[in-house]
Amino acid sequence: MKRKLSLLLAIVMILSLVPMSAFAASKTRVDKVPSVAADHDFLAAGNEPTLYITEDKDAFDDGTNGGEIFRLVLTNAKWPAQADLNAEFTDAQLVTRLSDSTVEVVVYGTGATDEYAFPLVAEVTDEGEVKVTVDNRDSIVSSGTYTFAVAGKGKTVATVDKSKTIQYGSGETGARILIDEVTVGAVDESSKVEFVLPDGFEWTTGTVVKDFNGATISTYTIDKEELTVTFNPGAAGVRRTAFVTPVIKVTKDADLGDVLVDIHGGGDVAGAKDLLVAKYKDYAVTVELDSDLEKFNAGVVANDEIEVLIEESIANSLIDGRMIEFELPEWAQIQDGKNVTYSINGGVEATIETGDETENTSEFEFKWVDPGTSGADDILITLPLTFEADQAGDLVLTVKGAGIEEQEVKIAEVIAPITAEVKVADVKIGIQDQDAPEIIITENVEGALIEGGDLVLSLSSTLGMTFEDADFEVISGDLKLGDSKVNDHSLVVEIDRDSHEASKIRVYNIKMTLDRTVPEGPFDLSVGGSALVENADYNDEEFANNVAKFKFANVVTKAGGTVATTSKFVIGSTTYKVLVGGVEVEKTMDVAAFIQDGRTFLPIRFVAEALGVSTDNIVWNNEARTVTIMKGDRVAQMVIGSNVLTVNGVAVPMDTAAMIKDGRTVLPVRYVAQALGAEILWDAATQTVTVNQ
Repeated sequence: MKRKLSLLLAIVMILSLVPMSAFAASKTRVDKVPSVAADHDFLAAGNEPTLYITEDKDAFDDGTNGGEIFRLVLTNAKWPAQADLNAEFTDAQLVTRLSDSTVEVVVYGTGATDEYAFPLVAEVTDEGEVKVTVDNRDSIVSSGTYTFAVAGKGKTVATVDKSKTIQYGSGETGARILIDEVTVGAVDESSKVEFVLPDGFEWTTGTVVKDFNGATISTYTIDKEELTVTFNPGAAGVRRTAFVTPVIKVTKDADLGDVLVDIHGGGDVAGAKDLLVAKYKDYAVTVELDSDLEKFNAGVVANDEIEVLIEESIANSLIDGRMIEFELPEWAQIQDGKNVTYSINGGVEATIETGDETENTSEFEFKWVDPGTSGADDILITLPLTFEADQAGDLVLTVKGAGIEEQEVKIAEVIAPITAEVKVADVKIGIQDQDAPEIIITENVEGALIEGGDLVLSLSSTLGMTFEDADFEVISGDLKLGDSKVNDHSLVVEIDRDSHEASKIRVYNIKMTLDRTVPEGPFDLSVGGSALVENADYNDEEFANNVAKFKFANVVTKAGGTVATTSKFVIGSTTYKVLVGGVEVEKTMDVAAFIQDGRTFLPIRFVAEALGVSTDNIVWNNEARTVTIMKGDRVAQMVIGSNVLTVNGVAVPMDTAAMIKDGRTVLPVRYVAQALGAEILWDAATQTVTVNQ
C-alpha cells in the first residue's frame, strides 16, 4: 500500500511540473505565403495573409480564468501601431503591442469549437522568410512558427528556363528569360532594361519579347550583344511576368561553353547576372534514361527492361564509323538468352552482341553508322539486366565514344530483397544441442521470396559448427511456408506461396553443436537459396550465391590444457630437450628439425608440446587439410600449403606455409609460437631454437 501511495504522489508531483503547453489544444495555419518586396507593408497594401487558430473541442477558457493568453512574435517584420492592431484583431478579446516584434493576445472560448483569425498586418523589414511565432505562454494554444511571406530585394526577379545547346551560325534559340513581379503591381512605371550577351554572341531580330501585360513588344533595339527593351506595366490584378526568348547569332569569335546573359535593370525592373540561356558546343550528344526509374531486386532475373536514349542535340555530332562504348558495374549483367537492342530514329530494332551468361557482359559496344537523315539522330537502347544477389544501390551506366563525351547516367535502383535481424548471443565450443539466437527475415518488397524456391541460412562448412534443429513461422504478411529441414551447416525452408504483402519470417528454437576447433569470436550466417538467388552462375567469375551475411553468434569458450615448459631444438637433430619444473628431459622426434624459406619447421605434435598444449587441443581436419591448435584464450589454425595463419579468426600473413614432409605435418614454429603467446629464441652459433611458454 505504501509503495502504491508513493507512486501516486510521484505522478502528482511530476504532473505539477509539466507546463500547460504540454496539453495544447488548438490547430494553427496561415492561409497564404506571398512573395513580397523587402519593404512591403501589408497594412497599407491590404493583401495581408491571415493566421488562423482553431480550438480543439471547445477547449478554450471562456474568461472565467482570464481566457487564453498568448503572444505573436514576428521575424523580419514589425507590427503596426496599437490603434491599427485594435482595428484589425477583431477576434481578440484584447491585443497589446509589447514591442515592434511582439503582441500579446487574449481570446475567450464561446462554448463552441471556434476559429480565430488574426490578419498579419505587418511591415516587412528585411529579405528572406517572414515568420510569425505563436508563443503559448501558459495557455493551451499550440505553439509554433509559421512563414507567411518571402521577401525579395527589388520589385522583380529574373529566372531562366532549362538551357539549350546551340552551335555556330545565325538564328540559334536560347532558353526563355522570365521577369516576375515580386508583388502584385510592383512594376507601376515604364522601365528601360538592357540584356547583354558575352562577346562573340549577338542578338537577332527573331528575338521574342513580351510585356508585363502579355503583349508582344516589337520596338526593342539591338546593338550586337546588347538588347534594349522598354517594359510597360499592365493591369495589376495578379502578379505579372515579362518574357524574353533569345534568338542568337554565334560568330566566329565566340568561345565554346556557357552563354550567360546579364540584365542591367532600369525603373522597376531589377538587374541580374549570369543567367544561363545556352551552351555553345561544336557537337553535342546527351544520354538519359528514357523510362521511369525503376527498382529491381538483386539476385533475380526480372522481366522488366531498361531503356536509355542517346540523342544528338546538334546534328552530325555522332561520328560515322566509330564505336559507342557502354559500361555497367560488373555486378550488373545481360540476362541469358536475351539481347541488348537498339533502334535509330524509331526504326527497326537491331541487336548488340554481348555473349552468354558465362562471360562478363557488363561491357559492350556497337559501331555507329550514320543513317544519312537530315537533322539530329537518336538511338534507343534496351537493356535486359540481372543483378548480383549481394549488391544494392544506384545502377550507373557509362557511355562514351563516337563523339560522345563520357557520360554517367543513373538508370535503376537495385535493392536487397530481404533484411535479416538477430540479437547476437554467446555460444560455447564442445557443447551439443545448445540454444542459438532467433532470426527475423523481412521482405523489403512484396514477392521478394520466390514461390517454389528454398530459403537457405548457411554456416561456413569449415567452422566446426552444425545445426541440429530449427522452426520457421510467418509472423506478418501473407507469405506461405512449406516444409523445412536441417542440413548440417544450413537451415532450409520451402516457399509454398509468394507474398502480396511484404512478409516477415521468424526462425526460432535453433539448436547448434560446436566442436573444440571453433575459434573464439563472432561468426557469420549467410542468407540465400533458390527463393532469393536465380543468377549465381552469371558472369565469368560467377555471382554471389547469397543475398547477405550477418553476425549470428559469438564464440566465448576458451580452450584450456596448457603446461609451462622450455624446449630446445637443434637443426638436423631428431632429439630435443624439455625443461619442466627445473628438470631437463631429452626426447626424440620422428622427423628432425629443419630450415626452409629461412624458417624452422617441426612436426605438429612436438610444436604443440613445446608450447605446452595437450594433444586434446590439437585437431587435424583431413578433408579441409587444416590443423587447429588451442591454447588458453587463443585458437591458431593453418591450412597446408597456405601462407596465412588464422588467430582467433583474424588472418595473419606468413612468409612460408605449413607442409607435409615424410608423411608428417610440419609447421613453422616461430609463427605458431608467437600466435599462441610463447617466446621464441634463436642461437645461430649452435643452430638451436628455444621455445619458452
